[in-house]
Amino acid sequence: MRWAPDGRSLYFVSPENELMAAAVEPAGSQLRIKSAEPLFPVQLFTGPRVSGAFEVTPDGKRFLVNSSGNVEAPSIRVVTNWTPEPEK
Repeated sequence: MRWAPDGRSLYFVSPENELMAAAVEPAGSQLRIKSAEPLFPVQLFTGPRVSGAFEVTPDGKRFLVNSSGNVEAPSIRVVTNWTPEPEK
């Protein structure tokens, strides 16, 4: 979860993997969520050494998302009965 630079919204990722913006307004000593709207779908990278899933630029107009993209599981290719060419 990240605050918008102007402090009027919170950004978070929904269970449906969408980056959301929730408008927030002060209500005395509390905060009131006015509305939450989806911004765009994300596929967050959840591997080791992840310190932040996304960041918001200081102007609040762009996001940096630590995305997994459409990455498939790594594969290993094993070659058997292989002999190297003789050296010349």
